[in-house]
Amino acid sequence: IQHRYLLRGKRVDEPTIFTVYRDGKDNQECPPCVLGNIPSICLRWVDVDYPPDYLVLGALVLLPMSWALRSHKRCGKKLIGESIDWCQKWPQEWEGKTGLVILVDILAHELTFSYSRPWRQVTTYNGTPILSLEHLRDMWQTSCQESKSAKEDGNKDPTFARLELKGDRDIVLEVQAAIEAESEVLKRHQ
Repeated sequence: IQHRYLLRGKRVDEPTIFTVYRDGKDNQECPPCVLGNIPSICLRWVDVDYPPDYLVLGALVLLPMSWALRSHKRCGKKLIGESIDWCQKWPQEWEGKTGLVILVDILAHELTFSYSRPWRQVTTYNGTPILSLEHLRDMWQTSCQESKSAKEDGNKDPTFARLELKGDRDIVLEVQAAIEAESEVLKRHQ
């Protein structure tokens, strides 16, 4: 899921209309609502007038690296150094990347029980170097479709997604379990 929303642009008490796409049905229009103080699932950037992107993969929250994110109090020294290093390489030596992907949070769920160290750069997905958050999202959606197709074809062997973290253990998730966890996590944290 890639969720976009405007950080500014709405007046106080101005109603917002959402269109929801769920369970294969689209254009389910919700009644107008007035947005209050929304607890966010991802960090917000200060003084930014564009919509942030994030990806919830199972119970993992991933964001593209930004200078403001680098300044966050939970961002470790290694990650700060890595972002400065990549900034100095830009754009000539970025190896085809358009952005770095950072694991910023591991939400509480049975799926991610033993993983405890967020704020790491995610470098590969199933052995493929990650070029951007959008690239990772596309690879994840492909894995989800392949898992669904295999399940429909009667294949009971699980498919796995491996996220390699720079300087840390890999995270391995069973795709079908991650899809189910994602749904539960988004309901809990919306």
